[in-house]
Amino acid sequence: EVGELHYNIGLQLVKDISPSNFPTGKESFVAIDQINKASSSVYFTDLSFRNHLATLNLKAGERLIETAESSSALVYLQHGIRHLGRDGWEENYELCLKLYESACQACYLNGFFNRVVFYAEEIDKHTTDFMRRVKAVWILIQTLGSSGKPEMAIEKAFSALRELGEEFPEGVTEADIFSTLSSTKALLSTYTKEMILNAPKLRDERKQWAIKIMDNISPFLFQINPVYLPIFGCRTVHISLSHGFCRDSWFGFLSYAHSVVSILADIDEGYRWAKIA
Repeated sequence: EVGELHYNIGLQLVKDISPSNFPTGKESFVAIDQINKASSSVYFTDLSFRNHLATLNLKAGERLIETAESSSALVYLQHGIRHLGRDGWEENYELCLKLYESACQACYLNGFFNRVVFYAEEIDKHTTDFMRRVKAVWILIQTLGSSGKPEMAIEKAFSALRELGEEFPEGVTEADIFSTLSSTKALLSTYTKEMILNAPKLRDERKQWAIKIMDNISPFLFQINPVYLPIFGCRTVHISLSHGFCRDSWFGFLSYAHSVVSILADIDEGYRWAKIA
């Protein structure tokens, strides 16, 4: 039988492949392909072996996403999910979560927006801790915005930010914007360029995701509700100064710089922080 032939060939090839040290050559993909072609479940009864195969497919998928081959990546990730079977969430939660997250990302990169929703909903059904599904929520927000649904993307982003402990008023007034910009300007007046460049890294994962989501949702806010942009920028500045800096912190400082020029008409202040960012 063809399936048995693929299985036997693949079995010999994959036994020496370690997921923790996944090879970079094509040989590893050939080995995994052989096993994946043995589609009959009769060959995959051992749970530990199925977990091993699912892990190899995850590593292959992640490697292909890194090299911008998201279409091929999705194939491996789907095989990985298939190897875990219908009880995957119960039998190997961590591996199943990683496979679904990566599949969600691959679908987004491929423009398969309906599939993003499917994988994100599956993750949502099987997780109670928001931090376990925040990556899928972040991908879903980008998907909604990119598929012509910016209002839904914004609504989802605000909901996610609340889960992360970042509350925002439902309506932003001109007084709110002036007050927030003025207080941020006063805070930044105590910092030098050297202090910012030598500031500690942001370690709080919740704050990292909050900044990332505010950064990613800003283009859609610009279309729908731009009054929040100065608020988001200042919030990112405050988080970065209080908790540390991450690679997305630059967004907050650029947004703040733009706002103090366009709203407070302080060109020197805006230029200073735009240059540092």
